[in-house]
Amino acid sequence: MSYEFGRFRSITIDKRLPSKVQRECFYHELCHILRHAGRQIMMPKAFRELQEWDTRYFTRYAALPFHMITTFDFKQLGIIEVLSEQFRVTPELCSERLIRIREKIRDYSLFKKDVFSIHRHYSTDFALMQYYHLFGSSSSL
Repeated sequence: MSYEFGRFRSITIDKRLPSKVQRECFYHELCHILRHAGRQIMMPKAFRELQEWDTRYFTRYAALPFHMITTFDFKQLGIIEVLSEQFRVTPELCSERLIRIREKIRDYSLFKKDVFSIHRHYSTDFALMQYYHLFGSSSSL
């Protein structure tokens, strides 16, 4: 549970929980303190659900930063357990994070496929014109 009163902010975690769950609770509550305002009790249900979705998203990324997990072999047998032990979070959180990474890779692959498809069907000049229109001038390349 996080608590805020003026400039004072506090996170309280139940010490009876397993240490890996405590760590996840910390990231969850840290997100509320850093990114959210207001009292959830007084919020509409949809807004509360959005904040909880955001905290789950934040927890995955804060607990398992991409730049730190890229040193691991994602194809290794038992990778979820290895990440769970190394980062001291639950296997469920590790699994969710790896699923999101796979989705990003798949989405990027589909994006690249679409870009090459445009290039094949249209002239190079037209593809470049579209690229500059979407992403800015050549100085940002």
